[in-house]
Amino acid sequence: MLTNPAQALVADLSVPLSVGGELSVSGVSSISGDATVMTVRGRPRHGFDFTLTLGWRAWLGGDEAREVKGSLQLPDASRDACQEESELEVEFKPDSKTIKKANATLKEEAALAEAAKALRKPLFAALRQLDADMLARMEQGQTAAPSGS
Repeated sequence: MLTNPAQALVADLSVPLSVGGELSVSGVSSISGDATVMTVRGRPRHGFDFTLTLGWRAWLGGDEAREVKGSLQLPDASRDACQEESELEVEFKPDSKTIKKANATLKEEAALAEAAKALRKPLFAALRQLDADMLARMEQGQTAAPSGS
């Protein structure tokens, strides 16, 4: 399971909010799927197909900062999805309890959704890095998952 490497790849991802503050990835909530190395026409090939759920958190407001949380789901975090950024599907799911508790305005909720869309580019870069790490390990003859260090 790639929990540690996945955690390392998304550890510092954050984007600013248009209403002030920032939305940042707080960690990997779950990961499932497969990574493979196979031989095709005498050459090793690698691939992966994961479903990732990432937690996020943001602080709204200036003087009276209010925390909100939620999740980002990547249902097809695969080698195919890391070839074209437009292929990467990111589902934004705010936690309704923290949104309600923070008395988030519609403008703030829209800013959160906009920021989540902006995370697509760094998430895409993280998947490309995972792909490059797997390729390097495969070329070194190691078929185990990256260690994250």
